[in-house]
Amino acid sequence: MIEKFIAENIQRDITSYETVDDLYQRYLLFCRFYEIKSLTKTKFHNQIKYFAVGATDKRRRKGRESKVCRWGVKLLPCKY
Repeated sequence: MIEKFIAENIQRDITSYETVDDLYQRYLLFCRFYEIKSLTKTKFHNQIKYFAVGATDKRRRKGRESKVCRWGVKLLPCKY
């Protein structure tokens, strides 16, 4: 089902990036909509890497926690 999630929700765009948290939140909505059991956040991120959805980037900001992002992807408008 992860392939269907990618096809319905993610567009490849070299100038954009999304945080893994945002991608996972959309994935949870997708799972609720189709009434399937969701993966854990770690397993979800591993599957995203396996299907080569964007490139991993760890953002470190001064005075803030780091966030893991995926470069080269853009979330499509939510339909759930």
